[in-house]
Amino acid sequence: MVTTTTNKNLRGCRGGLILSDDPELGERLDAAVFPGIQGGPLPELICAKAVTFGEALRPEFADYAAAVLENARTLSRVLRNRGYDIVTGGTDTPLVLVDLRGRGTPGHIAERSLEAVGITCNRNLVPGDTRGPATTSGLRFGTSAVTTRGMSTRELETVADAIADVLDGLERNSDSAVNGRAVRRVVSDLAAAFPIYSPHPASRS
Repeated sequence: MVTTTTNKNLRGCRGGLILSDDPELGERLDAAVFPGIQGGPLPELICAKAVTFGEALRPEFADYAAAVLENARTLSRVLRNRGYDIVTGGTDTPLVLVDLRGRGTPGHIAERSLEAVGITCNRNLVPGDTRGPATTSGLRFGTSAVTTRGMSTRELETVADAIADVLDGLERNSDSAVNGRAVRRVVSDLAAAFPIYSPHPASRS
């Protein structure tokens, strides 16, 4: 049995999948999900998932998946080179989990500071964390969205350095306003260079 979401890495609408090639288990799963906990079958979501699966069948999706992983490994490598501990020492997934315990900055403070300059992340518990889930000692980053926007390893090196600059500033209690403005410009320039939507959509006949 395999479970997955249809958003995030598959880049579709919110939802989930439970897959199995065992007919008996499939019947039990069906009975457990419907009619007990499944919501109404919304046609627009069924259509959106169909489009998502169609895109995932294309050869270029494999290229995208490989790029997501390469970007995550680049992010992990640069952060490690800047002195930040990565849980498991690296990554084989789109996620990078940074352990901040050696730096003393709580996860929720780091999360807020990064989001203030335009870098989205999540505070996250790390193995053996003594802080609660509202505070945490870790940060989690993902590379699926930036890869979808077209960023490659060169841009992820820039992103990783920007993250480290903000975190270094927190640790040193340096002039966070000046540091924040500089990083915000870097993030803004990257976002402008890799827009979510094309500013010049193709004309429709």
